[in-house]
Amino acid sequence: MLKSLGVMAGVPDLILIRDGKTYGLELKAHGGHLSPAQRTAHMLMRAAGAEVEVAIGLDAALRQLESWGLLRGCVT
Repeated sequence: MLKSLGVMAGVPDLILIRDGKTYGLELKAHGGHLSPAQRTAHMLMRAAGAEVEVAIGLDAALRQLESWGLLRGCVT
């Protein structure tokens, strides 16, 4: 569906914008890996100034969002 709207293949699962800064978070299950399209999209986003990370599992995703200051809470 997103492809038909013009979204480039490989764009991270979550795109967040706060205070003029763009963040991309790719969500992976344990054992998952990035596709070549994802590697390219992440590289292009970083080159444009975005922060892009890959999180394996929910706890890692929550920790990453906290480290960016986009989520407040306590993940252990």
